[in-house]
Amino acid sequence: MFKKAKCGIWLLIFLLPLFSYGEVESVKVGGEISVRGIWWKNMDLQGKEYQVDQWLDSTVRLNISADLTENVGVFFSLINERDWNVEGDGTVNPENSSDVELDLAYLKLEKLWDSDFSVIIGRQELIYGEAFLLGANPEAPCPIHYPYGARVGFDAVKVNYSFTPWSVDFFKAKISEGYGKGDDENLYGINAHLSQKGEWDFAFLTKTQNPPEEGKNETYALSIRGEGEIPQFKGLSVKGEIVKEWGKIAKDAIDTGYPEKCVSRQALGGYLGINYTVDNPYSPYFGITYIYESGDKNADKKDGRIESFDPFYEDETFGIIADGGVSDYLDTSSNKIIWVSNFGFAPAEKVSLDLSYYSYRLAEAEYNSSGEKTSKDAGYEWDITLSYEYSEDVNFSFWYAYFHPGKYFEDMYGEDYEKNAEELGFSLTVSF
Repeated sequence: MFKKAKCGIWLLIFLLPLFSYGEVESVKVGGEISVRGIWWKNMDLQGKEYQVDQWLDSTVRLNISADLTENVGVFFSLINERDWNVEGDGTVNPENSSDVELDLAYLKLEKLWDSDFSVIIGRQELIYGEAFLLGANPEAPCPIHYPYGARVGFDAVKVNYSFTPWSVDFFKAKISEGYGKGDDENLYGINAHLSQKGEWDFAFLTKTQNPPEEGKNETYALSIRGEGEIPQFKGLSVKGEIVKEWGKIAKDAIDTGYPEKCVSRQALGGYLGINYTVDNPYSPYFGITYIYESGDKNADKKDGRIESFDPFYEDETFGIIADGGVSDYLDTSSNKIIWVSNFGFAPAEKVSLDLSYYSYRLAEAEYNSSGEKTSKDAGYEWDITLSYEYSEDVNFSFWYAYFHPGKYFEDMYGEDYEKNAEELGFSLTVSF
């Protein structure tokens, strides 16, 4: 690991002269070290031997930012993610899992020509609201075992225009590069944020893909999101988002069997949640959230239309196991109705206990390999997490998750997909 870590050291040596020659007003250094231990059981839902059933991993991040003159700043983040003592095994970990690599790197120009415009150029985070549509780049590398990768950055150009109480972002991100062959994937977006009587976001996103032999694919999304407290009821807050999607997709880019050359998309998604926190020393809270992501009403493809919700580049977790170990069998980002119930409190100073229940159901029945409709019952999950804040810089977490598959798995994959899945884990995180 020491030899491969030298790339990060050489990068620092290269950047130091830049700070020396530039008029640097301040330099800040920070980061994080996180160590996790994970134990899995029955993630294949069959009780057979799974590829990985227990492991240790670590994520190390070093952040450096510099404020220059004339409202100019730079930021970059070095990262190392790896499973302990496992490298280049040809499955989970690639050959470079011990490398120290560049995760984020961008420059920021503020108040351009004494205006309210700012621009950020380079690999950066694009996270809006609860990341229901935009939060993680699917092309970002993940050298540790899925789903615990920490890299979410986009190569993007973002222009911000701020005028109280509004802040508006215009951005373009390159998801994949086709090098002139016509198969690029690009993301374009506008997000207007309003801080008045709550927090509001109005967003328009479009992603384009141009497979050279399949025709152009375009998906558009219009989103309205809001959250805030109810003044008449102390401790009560609400949140919600609704997304309308439309576009067209070359049928060969999705699947065979559609009657038309170009398939239209008409989809709908969103969520609505309420949360109530009691004002006492234990700070108990209760919450419930409803999530809807449309599915294909005619999954036999006879209508030539796709109604399945496109999650774009979401970064939400609807269950530790459902979005992790069994995600190969259950997609929680489309064709789902999910009810989430939350409860938590602080049993002691610096200690918190959180319990979450997820109920999964398909919005529309699917078809298995035999052409038969499946059940809509996709199961349920319990997650319990205990956190201890040892100090301002050190945090311990312990969690247990239990997933029970519904009849959907038997109908879709076979009768032996009926085992309950479990995950037990702990983490130690130090921030500096």
